Amino acid sequence: MKLNAIVDGLPILKLTGDPEVEITAVVTNSQAVTPGAFFIALRGSQHDGHDYLAEAVAKGARAVLVEETVSLPAGVSIVLVENTQTAQTLVGKNYYGDPAARLRLIGITGTKGKTTTAF
Repeated sequence: MKLNAIVDGLPILKLTGDPEVEITAVVTNSQAVTPGAFFIALRGSQHDGHDYLAEAVAKGARAVLVEETVSLPAGVSIVLVENTQTAQTLVGKNYYGDPAARLRLIGITGTKGKTTTAF
């Protein structure tokens, strides 16, 4: 899938590099990066994914999603957004084909023999 299709609809502040680059995986863990991956740098309470950008690129990441300006080698596309935590939800939806749209919701409620279902 092309990078521009994966980031479609994101409030992108800046895109540096090739928006047509082919992406083979979307990952948030630098140890899971494979050649062609799109690495999302998430800030956590104990770790910051931005600290692992060099490792992700060394393992073959072709693009990264960041929330701070970074400098990376040529050939790596950089997508800058305000918040990678919120952006990752739309990235996942675009990459995996909106799996939530295929879910069926069923509700069951009841007390003492009076059960109701809705779908």
